[in-house]
Amino acid sequence: MLKPFDRLGERLLTAGIAPRHVRRYLTELNEHLDDLRTEEKGAGHDPEIANARALARLGTADDLAAAMAGRPEFRSWAAREPWAALVIFVIVPPLTLTLFFAMTVISVVLFVQSHRASPFAQPDLPGWFGLLSATMFRFESLVLPVLLGWGIAIVAIRQRLPSFWPIIGLAVIAVFGAASQLSITLPTAPAAHGEISFGMYLHGAEIYRLFLNLILITAPYLVWRHFIIGGQSRQS
Repeated sequence: MLKPFDRLGERLLTAGIAPRHVRRYLTELNEHLDDLRTEEKGAGHDPEIANARALARLGTADDLAAAMAGRPEFRSWAAREPWAALVIFVIVPPLTLTLFFAMTVISVVLFVQSHRASPFAQPDLPGWFGLLSATMFRFESLVLPVLLGWGIAIVAIRQRLPSFWPIIGLAVIAVFGAASQLSITLPTAPAAHGEISFGMYLHGAEIYRLFLNLILITAPYLVWRHFIIGGQSRQS
């Protein structure tokens, strides 16, 4: 069963009002409605009539929506600035992945250097470090793009944004994740140098990774959007 203001909340989200402002507004409306119901019941009306009178006193859905929709400061950044969606969904995700890659590389280099007795000595690395560093690199190449894509999808759905920029952004994440090749070779002999390599290319197995990324990243978004936004539209 729909609560009194569920459709109003969906209407405000679709109009570009930021989710945090919608939640706060609906909380205030529910609290005010409870107070009005209490007054109507205190006037001797039975619960059903008291509820109807309280809703009428609160105002129509159009009036309640207009009170928020007419306040540009309550709109989300992506809805308020036409270029914001491009930044959020297309530019920020690859930069975020690059930042994670850089942080991992720096962490590995600093850890190796800290375990050298002298600048050219073989590092005395713990046995688990090779597996850990390889796992970190594989996680950032294979898993992190998918998780980041899901996060972008959640943001787009929560704000009821049109699917154009989110879909492009998810495709960019899929391509960037598949094309990013990060690997490590740890030093294993005195005076030996380790090697960390990073490249961007798409051929062979990376093409299959690209298709897998597209499925894992975009399919949940499309399904969530269909059931959440499409379901709300059918109920309205």
